[in-house]
Amino acid sequence: MLAKLTAEPVNTHMPDKNSARTASLDSAEQNREAKRYSVLRQGKILLRGKSIYCAIHDLSTNGAKLDVGDVTLPERFELLVSGQDQPLFAEVRWAHGGFAGVSFFEPLSPAEVHAARVRERLKPKGR
Repeated sequence: MLAKLTAEPVNTHMPDKNSARTASLDSAEQNREAKRYSVLRQGKILLRGKSIYCAIHDLSTNGAKLDVGDVTLPERFELLVSGQDQPLFAEVRWAHGGFAGVSFFEPLSPAEVHAARVRERLKPKGR
């Protein structure tokens, strides 16, 4: 998925750093569809014939932030969150520095997000 770049006029007035940062954070929060919660859960990315373990750091009803290390993820996959019976169908929205943001095809219920907020220790890979 590549975004088309367009030429924009250059703004000759530069706002101070703090107001620009606040505006940027406010804009990102307004664009977010659901509140994110900090969690630390183990996840398993299910691919044809193999699984990739990951850490889930942020979770909302609509998506999550995954720590995947140096693994290149496919655009779409199933994500099994520890403590849940059914995998979630997920789509990568962004990836940078070992992390990936994903959105879920079907949103989680608020009860499922609340249950995941209970912190759980990550288990070592292979156990």
